[in-house]
Amino acid sequence: MGSDQADSLTITLDDLHQHVVRYGLDVFPPIDVRNEITRAHDLFQNLQEQWPDFYQEINFRPQSSEFRILTTYSLDGGSAKVPTFSLTNRGPVFRFPLRLHDLGDLNQDKDLDQILLGSLGLTRKTFPGLQILRIGLVRELVFGTGKTPSIPYISSRVGSFPGATPRGGNLLALFHDSRCNIRVRVQSIEIHRRARTPTRQVLSDELEYGLQVEFDVNNIEMKPQSDTELETTLQRAHSLWPKGLLEYINWSETPS
Repeated sequence: MGSDQADSLTITLDDLHQHVVRYGLDVFPPIDVRNEITRAHDLFQNLQEQWPDFYQEINFRPQSSEFRILTTYSLDGGSAKVPTFSLTNRGPVFRFPLRLHDLGDLNQDKDLDQILLGSLGLTRKTFPGLQILRIGLVRELVFGTGKTPSIPYISSRVGSFPGATPRGGNLLALFHDSRCNIRVRVQSIEIHRRARTPTRQVLSDELEYGLQVEFDVNNIEMKPQSDTELETTLQRAHSLWPKGLLEYINWSETPS
């Protein structure tokens, strides 16, 4: 696996296998779900009434103090159950898929920011006095590199040891501007592409390679956020996708 493999590896949107948008919020006061289960159920009913395609069933595990709402997505004979809402001690988390490995494109015609802000409004109404201290827009991404191993991409950026072969790894980079933190994690992965029968039996299992990327943009200052400040952070996150992230992933040092 020479460095030429890393140099020739160019990631584009055509390589995108999976794309999930996650909105995470830090709130005050913290929500103890075990003491707020009645309100949590009320919130579920309100969310389901407003957006039945995104909020379908409750999952609550007292031992983990986490309240979740699940949604099942079905397409082309396959299905996947996604936790679209989680109520944790830190605050609510909203998670909406745009593309899933086995199902393809989902929710492409939806304004996810508006669903998030509307859902957040119902959450605040259910829990009066709740203050939003931080909002982060996280993109969970998987890019396929086909038969080209992705490990040289990682090793070319961190160096190597004589006589040793790179086996994988991940990179974490942190940036900030005047308002937002920008966090990027890139990990080399293997992707198993399976052909199945209508009864879901595996006919073939083909190994490919890829990069798993987590791209997080959130506000720096932990203080009560106005609606305008929440939207400003979301706008900053959108301004870096996809062009800014792809330029970062595909960056290579130009020889002097």
